[in-house]
Amino acid sequence: MKTFYLAVGESRRFSFEALGETEAQALSALHKTLRKHGKQYHISINWWKDESNIDIYIQEIKLNQGYRDREAL
Repeated sequence: MKTFYLAVGESRRFSFEALGETEAQALSALHKTLRKHGKQYHISINWWKDESNIDIYIQEIKLNQGYRDREAL
């Protein structure tokens, strides 16, 4: 069964998502996304490094598997 990883960042106003074949790739892609967001909104590109600004987590996803509330059924 093919596995990939979903990195999610939840801020007060936005939800960010990035995918990767490994946890590290997903997290790296999410960091790039968060820096791009900072640039677009003319704020620090490292705004997300302050943990009070965003919650970040990574979920392992398997293809052809169903999930509820981010847990496999």
